[in-house]
Amino acid sequence: QFEEAAKFFQQTLELLRAGAGGPDAPREAEVLAQLGVAMQSNDDAPAAVRAYLEAVNLAPELHACHANLAMLFGYLKQEQEAVAHINAALNLDPTNDSYLRVQASLGLTTGSGGRKRS
Repeated sequence: QFEEAAKFFQQTLELLRAGAGGPDAPREAEVLAQLGVAMQSNDDAPAAVRAYLEAVNLAPELHACHANLAMLFGYLKQEQEAVAHINAALNLDPTNDSYLRVQASLGLTTGSGGRKRS
């Protein structure tokens, strides 16, 4: 099911990138975000990371992608990247309980209640 979704999102990206209307970064970023979800659901962390990174490069305001990157980088034991992305997510949506839980689960909170910086 997720493999089919990933193929669909990859085909959609190809169509967007080949479109005659020129670049459409916001739409491309959203498709990349969905591709990241599909790849993450397929347990393909490297492909999910690539998709999410490309999405946030096009649209840095996609806080959910930053949070997903933080979880993936935490899983991959890349703490500096995890810190950077959970901080980015929380800077965009500072009261998001899910992001605060991700931060805590990664052990990235400081004793003073602030955020650990990279």
